[in-house]
Amino acid sequence: MKILMINYEFPPVGGGAGRATQHLCETIAARGVAVDVVTSRGAAQEQFFCGKARVFSLPVHRKSIHQTGLLAMIEFIWHACRCIKKLMKTESYSLVHYFFSVPTGIISLVINKSIPYIVSVRGGDVPGYNSGEFQLLHVLLKPVNVGIWKRAARVVALSEHLGNAAQKSWNRLHFSTIPNGVDTRLFHPERKNRGSEKCLNLLCVARLVPWKGIDYLLEAVALIDEFEWKLTIIGTGQCKNQLLKKAAQQGVNKKTRFIDPQPHNELPQWYSNADIFVLPSSGDSFGQVFLEAMACGLAVIAAQSGGIKDILCHEKGGLLVKPHDSVSLKKAILSLGKNPDLREKMGSFNREMVVEKYSWDAAAAGYLHEYKRITSAS
Repeated sequence: MKILMINYEFPPVGGGAGRATQHLCETIAARGVAVDVVTSRGAAQEQFFCGKARVFSLPVHRKSIHQTGLLAMIEFIWHACRCIKKLMKTESYSLVHYFFSVPTGIISLVINKSIPYIVSVRGGDVPGYNSGEFQLLHVLLKPVNVGIWKRAARVVALSEHLGNAAQKSWNRLHFSTIPNGVDTRLFHPERKNRGSEKCLNLLCVARLVPWKGIDYLLEAVALIDEFEWKLTIIGTGQCKNQLLKKAAQQGVNKKTRFIDPQPHNELPQWYSNADIFVLPSSGDSFGQVFLEAMACGLAVIAAQSGGIKDILCHEKGGLLVKPHDSVSLKKAILSLGKNPDLREKMGSFNREMVVEKYSWDAAAAGYLHEYKRITSAS
């Protein structure tokens, strides 16, 4: 069996979907399956190995390391079609695995249609799922999106919530659910500065975009005067200046740090110095940072929306609050902030649960099951 994976993002550029592609190609190739990956990482073309998987990285002109932009997506489709057609002249692929139905899955319309394919929907490619910069485009391309799903041998969603959202565009959609994993060797508990009775350290790691709900987090902490606290927000995005102004307006700018995105392998240090991870997002299909925080033994506060509902056990691993509600968020922070023993208990529960259910080995096994089912039937 030989698999071709296609994703327009791959580390160090992009976000969770790129890292998922990296981990899955490494893990699946380590199990003896031949894997090629077609992707992009910037303006230079290169070929390299990711573990035992062969990676072809194509040139695109991104807006930034964290933001692709429409031009780069179009560039990738153009270069990828040419690269894949060339590869298929010499390689016999059993199956093609697309990450994102739009834009990546558009390639399925122009390459060898006799090869079955899987589509992993990630969130931004599902019309209406969140308020991303390309949502209008996704709505306009809805017939194309649905057509890609119809011809797919299988559609895989990160969460039940995301799969159900996709069904609103096509009610006959049948999907499997395979969540992301997390590297539990990299992300593990290191209790350095936690448990300080003098100051509660809150951490949020997210792109600074509207649906992450960080404006509600700033409103919530502004209401807290029962104890001292500090908030660290790691990330960048279109709302950064707006959120800086919001912090000043709420009078919390002296207690709130905005930190630029950190190298992935340095994030465990930030989790380890926090007491609670807080992200009241209303549009995450999964939320990789939640898993990372939980793997590091943190209690989590999140909005009861999106894929986090499938991951976080309410009152066991943290607290789920009403979306878009700063008062509920404040109450949750107070509840955990006043109870360090409960935080530690929740953090331990989260660590054990993540190790048991959310390894990359488990995710790879889920995809291998789908691969074998499809290739044995074709």
